[in-house]
Amino acid sequence: MTFRTFTLVAALTAPALFAQSNTPQEENNLKLGMDWKREVVFAGHLELASKYMAPDYAEHNLNVSKPGLAGFVEYYTAKKTGSPALRALPAAPAQTFAKGDYVVMAWTHDDVDSTGKQFQYNSYDVLRVQNGKIQEHWDDKPKTESTTPSVTTVSTFPQFENTADEQKSEDVVIGLYRDVLQYHHFELASKYVAANYIQHNYTDPQGRDPLMEHIQRERPSEPEPLQPQMKNRPQLIVTKGNVTLMMTTRQAKDPSDASKTYPFNHFEMVRVESGFAQEHWDSSIGPGGKRQ
Repeated sequence: MTFRTFTLVAALTAPALFAQSNTPQEENNLKLGMDWKREVVFAGHLELASKYMAPDYAEHNLNVSKPGLAGFVEYYTAKKTGSPALRALPAAPAQTFAKGDYVVMAWTHDDVDSTGKQFQYNSYDVLRVQNGKIQEHWDDKPKTESTTPSVTTVSTFPQFENTADEQKSEDVVIGLYRDVLQYHHFELASKYVAANYIQHNYTDPQGRDPLMEHIQRERPSEPEPLQPQMKNRPQLIVTKGNVTLMMTTRQAKDPSDASKTYPFNHFEMVRVESGFAQEHWDSSIGPGGKRQ
């Protein structure tokens, strides 16, 4: 993990949530997560890690090979990352919210591809808080080292209790991914997606119709009979206000052995407005892009 410059476009990367209220515990969890990210991760003050993290903390970053808080500190001490003089976040996250014991943070980063073209990509953090400490952390970092991850078990996530409006938003997002993207019924796109859909994956076009045409051209598939269940249901679905985050498992080539693959976390985040998917972020990155 190398410290990066952040650039946020307020109109696009700071979506407003529907009217919502956090419990006092959710407010505390959100503050805990943001302070941890600023002081320990961005500023690199690893001596403060125990202030925020449980001793038996579980780290799902695939490059951390030793368990617990001690393993986290040892790994990032060796990496020598962070800017100790940092007193505030480089910029506000693209989105952050708390629900129950979980905190979600999405970040927008500047990068440049192999042709010199500048672009932005997103990264994600999901935290589980327990007894006032960060107990577990997931991200979308790719595997870059030939190590065995400290956590290899499959996580079990709760079924979150949604408000009526939150459930409507979540149903729109699930319908989009299930009916249109997984069962390939692109004629249903107008049921779920706003015409002026905003796309934050820099390899994809803006707008509903151009995006659907792009997907069909790049991944031609025949429609399949619609089913009530998603083909590849996300491990985690969490909706707060009008924003839904989904985390799924994907496979990538192992950097230490190209004949093998490894599972990693992939995130999709969608903002719903007036009953339609209006804005989308994910952790995909295009050819030539590099995450640093």
